[in-house]
Amino acid sequence: MAIIKHIPVKNRYYSAAVEYLTCKFDEHTMKPLVDAKGRMIMRDNFLIEGINCEVDTFGVECIEVNRYYGKNNAIKDVKAHHYIISFAPEDNITMQEAMDFGKQYVEKFLPGHQAILAVHPDGHNALDPGATEFTFVLCHQG
Repeated sequence: MAIIKHIPVKNRYYSAAVEYLTCKFDEHTMKPLVDAKGRMIMRDNFLIEGINCEVDTFGVECIEVNRYYGKNNAIKDVKAHHYIISFAPEDNITMQEAMDFGKQYVEKFLPGHQAILAVHPDGHNALDPGATEFTFVLCHQG
């Protein structure tokens, strides 16, 4: 059975979302893990795609949309929405199946939004740490 979690994001640094989805973080401090040269360490295994945007330019594209519509400029404004859908190991779902599910979900319920979709097999779900997680960050369009 899948578990879904929603986190409204007020951080104005949209690129931080891509870093979170692609890099390793300490589970207790939520600080990025870095190598001997201070560079962030990439996750071992993940899939990532953009819908209505490119992964590498997600942050710039969100800022441009917000400027165009004159929205989400105040510190208190929600800038993005982070959703986590965790699938338990007994769900027997592959990473690609989780990605396909996520794409269908975003296209059906959030059409037209810019979204970064990622899947990784090292879920942080407190109920089941071995869960496969599908995560997406959606640019809030007010």
